[in-house]
Amino acid sequence: MRFRNPGPSVARMTKVLGITKEQAQVLKNLMNAGFVTRTLARADEMLNGYGREELPSSGGRVIYVNRGDTYEVTLMFDWAKSRFIVGSWGDLVESQPRRFAN
Repeated sequence: MRFRNPGPSVARMTKVLGITKEQAQVLKNLMNAGFVTRTLARADEMLNGYGREELPSSGGRVIYVNRGDTYEVTLMFDWAKSRFIVGSWGDLVESQPRRFAN
């Protein structure tokens, strides 16, 4: 699968996620190859996460690496926008309340 948006850069992932440049490059290569599940599984390992979780929404689900806190920066994939995002899932939900309303 090819994505419309190239996703976060290696530099951004290194800075914001606190991983090495080499680790960020591995994630970027997986993203560029279109591997959503593999990318998030590797990110989960690198970030010492608690697995991958899903946010259901009216506009398509978002899968993210659980870091143990709603506002901890993580790696997410938004199926509605076909792109990877670096940020917290709490901020994402707050920025799009209609999309994530129950």
